[in-house]
Amino acid sequence: MDRKEKERGQSLIEIAIILPILLLLLLGVAEVGIGLRNYLVVVNANREGARFAANGRFDDDATMEILLDAGGTIPFGGYGVPFLRTTLTPDPASPADLLDVNEMPPNAGIIITHVEFPKNYDHSAAHQNAVMLGVTQVVTGVTAVQDGEVVEPEAQIVGRDDIRWLYDDARDSRVDLIEVINRHGPSTRDIVQLRQSKNQAEMTNHIIIIETFYMHNPLGEGLVPSPWVMYAQMEVRDASE
Repeated sequence: MDRKEKERGQSLIEIAIILPILLLLLLGVAEVGIGLRNYLVVVNANREGARFAANGRFDDDATMEILLDAGGTIPFGGYGVPFLRTTLTPDPASPADLLDVNEMPPNAGIIITHVEFPKNYDHSAAHQNAVMLGVTQVVTGVTAVQDGEVVEPEAQIVGRDDIRWLYDDARDSRVDLIEVINRHGPSTRDIVQLRQSKNQAEMTNHIIIIETFYMHNPLGEGLVPSPWVMYAQMEVRDASE
């Protein structure tokens, strides 16, 4: 074997060693790009929902609809399918048999939390807590099954063992109500006192917190744990009378 043949053989071995590493790097770069894009979509949709909710003139169903619409659509079978999906129902504009739930399952969950401070709220009272305030939470959609979590059969999605419906009692919420009260309480007290000093009508100060969960399936699904839960949260104050 001459020198050129030895060098050619050495190059092939080097390529065989380096190629898998290069492919992994390219896959990683692509995954980061896709993941970042999806996360920005989720954050923007969550922000749009919060901005809509801040008007104080629409119910939670309308807020959720706006949030999902803000996520845009993706092409599937020649039709536009919602990017964020909280139900098994296909796009109303598409044929009823377009979607196979195993191919396009729900991939998003939304929790809307309302914290209403009374008109005479006084944050200096040591006994103020979430029980005394008007706290309600509305839930829809899905989230991922956490490692080691026992999922109730009725909470599972048919044909899936990696995502489940959010629990109706909002136990999946990441909102710390006491922390919310402590953060917004002083400013609420100041608003109440300012309006009183100007002889303005009292109002209920209403904090709305919107949480959005998105189940991102990585390109290396099957090689790494999935789905990845992307999460966005935003708080707004509705101070309408």
